[in-house]
Amino acid sequence: MLPIEECTRRGIGVGMSWVAIIGIAVGLAMDAFAVSVAAGLIIPTLTYRHIFRLAFHFGLFQFLMPIVGWLAGRTISE
Repeated sequence: MLPIEECTRRGIGVGMSWVAIIGIAVGLAMDAFAVSVAAGLIIPTLTYRHIFRLAFHFGLFQFLMPIVGWLAGRTISE
């Protein structure tokens, strides 16, 4: 695997297109919306603890899953 500087010098694209970024964002937003609806139907009364835990875990997994997928893709491609 070439370092980013070498890829840039050779003219090999290393970034993501805006379409790919928007696609990932929309997919993550739809997933979060579905989980929010399901949690709203299941939890009878929301407390601040519920709200904090849901928001924290949503943010954590929304952050980690694209990174895990990227690392898995890189590992498989090598």
